[in-house]
Amino acid sequence: MEDGQEGPVDPNDQWVGDDRFAHLIEDDLDLEPAPEAPTYDPDADDETPREKRNKNWQAGVDRRMMILSHISQGTTVKDACEKVGISHVTYKGYRKRFLRWAHVIDEAREYAIHHRGEGAKSYSGSVPSFMNTYFGMPPTWFQLMFLDELAKTPKGNILMVLWPPEHGKTTTFENYANMILATDASWRSLVASENQGIARKILGRIQHRMNPLGPYPAYVAKYGPFVPQAGGGIAEVRQPWTDTKFNVYKKRMSDERNYSMEAVGVGGSIVSARTDHLHVDDPQSTRTLGQTDKITTWFRQDALSRPAENGITSVCGTRVGEGDFFEELLEDGGLDDIMKVIRFPAIITDNTTGEQKPLWQSVDGGPGHTLESLDRMRRKVGDDIWDRNWMQNPGASRKGKGTFTVDMVEKCQNNEMSLEEHPGIYHTGGDKPIVYIGLDPALGSKNCIIAVMPTPQGKLQVVRIREDIGFERNEQIMGALESVVSWCNMTGMVTDVVIEDKNFQLGLKNDERMKEMSERHGFNIRGHLTGWNKYDPDIGVASMTTSFIKNEVVLPWRDDSLTQHEMGEFKRQLYAWKPGARGNKLRQDRVMAFWFVWMLWRSRHKSLEGVGNHQNTSWTRQNRSSWKVNEQGLMVPLGAA
Repeated sequence: MEDGQEGPVDPNDQWVGDDRFAHLIEDDLDLEPAPEAPTYDPDADDETPREKRNKNWQAGVDRRMMILSHISQGTTVKDACEKVGISHVTYKGYRKRFLRWAHVIDEAREYAIHHRGEGAKSYSGSVPSFMNTYFGMPPTWFQLMFLDELAKTPKGNILMVLWPPEHGKTTTFENYANMILATDASWRSLVASENQGIARKILGRIQHRMNPLGPYPAYVAKYGPFVPQAGGGIAEVRQPWTDTKFNVYKKRMSDERNYSMEAVGVGGSIVSARTDHLHVDDPQSTRTLGQTDKITTWFRQDALSRPAENGITSVCGTRVGEGDFFEELLEDGGLDDIMKVIRFPAIITDNTTGEQKPLWQSVDGGPGHTLESLDRMRRKVGDDIWDRNWMQNPGASRKGKGTFTVDMVEKCQNNEMSLEEHPGIYHTGGDKPIVYIGLDPALGSKNCIIAVMPTPQGKLQVVRIREDIGFERNEQIMGALESVVSWCNMTGMVTDVVIEDKNFQLGLKNDERMKEMSERHGFNIRGHLTGWNKYDPDIGVASMTTSFIKNEVVLPWRDDSLTQHEMGEFKRQLYAWKPGARGNKLRQDRVMAFWFVWMLWRSRHKSLEGVGNHQNTSWTRQNRSSWKVNEQGLMVPLGAA
């Protein structure tokens, strides 16, 4: 028997006992040292006296461990003795002989009784309540959003979440894993990180919480036992318990070959493993930035086959650099409708007040951040790293070599203008400047709103961008729209809202509540038939390049977090857009919303290849297809509604 361990060791060095717990029992609880190992005599029929002493010693260790385990779970001393099969006199004898053990027993009794009562009163059954009651870590709103998305992810799908550093990414998953294993012992999870050592730290923390003498005895008392249980023949049950792989105790009756949790490194062998949840946590660092192709191949060829179509995959991490693993997945249009992406920038904007605030706002010196501390971090890491890793905005990507190039887009930037300023703040005329709003609505993914202002100089200036994730009802979309309309109307006048005509969006445009909003604020509702002309070379998205080349578009680019983040993401989507490629909808929503209002602006304020501003005007393209300006002022094929 190795020093500090008790229990057998299997041929694969996979110890089936809890080495930390056993070490505590032997070294800290005043147990007598193990008797010298007996010499084995194959011809002997009876046990020698030494063998009997060794057997009795081991039985005593097992009984004391079992008593401690039962009492840690809230069992009375009397019931614990009955379950172990000893008398109260023997228990009292243990207390006199093993003083440290008696002290731990008393602590376990007090803690279990106290916290079982408090826990029963405070736990309401919700995820935040569970994590607050048993771990003292109520999730923040964005951490809870991640947990909610995990619960909603369809089997076979991928959830990618990009986190800024120091925002509880790994801890949130660890809390989640402990909660799931407490309520479902059959759950299987495969955790992958850049190397196995990082993944082992995750499993080690989850395991440590399951120890009766760990940091959360109330959790163990309520939902345990989790760790291997010694004595009474139970030790004969194979229960792996290492920081590489482990099974919880309640899984012992299952015939499942895969582990409750297993830690692997990116690129490691996971042949034959099956899992309900593949969780990839920080798969890449700057050290492995040059290995993006290798990491991506392993993820798609080996890792994704482990949950296959019967489990889910979550990918959580912080951006590493241009061309990293995350960008490879983001740029893959084949993952449309399979992968959902959530980005958490370190600084967000209150869409109602326009106030900037930390994503995780520290209250009274508690966990989280302040604008001052985040600004210090920005100055320490530099603007490029700050934009990419902390604000989830890669800025001028190397991808800007397609339809919208870096040169043509950056030429339209105005470093003196900000999205924090209301429309026409410098307008000196008598009438309020007019504003057009483009809405690319979506339930379950990203809902994007872009407001623009035609300027007296014949240009189109972006004045507001709002993007929301995970709306589930039309009422939420209309609420977001009304907040942007109200903000713009403080100094301007919204005259038109252009909405994509597609599936439920058509119903949104015709919703009575939407019509009431338009009457209340005085704007027209217009539908845009995206499917007709998105890729048309004359009036499609690509045709907007003419306005960029002629410097007819104004992009605010002042050095504030709101402008840099929102406009930076808009620029990235422009750079990523290609004609004829479906791409990932998550990087097209801002381009589409802008295109809706650009078309309206072109039809009203600019001549489009001889097309007038009269609703009955029609024209013919080189391929002799006929088009007209409809009553809403938008270009549609002849015969379209």
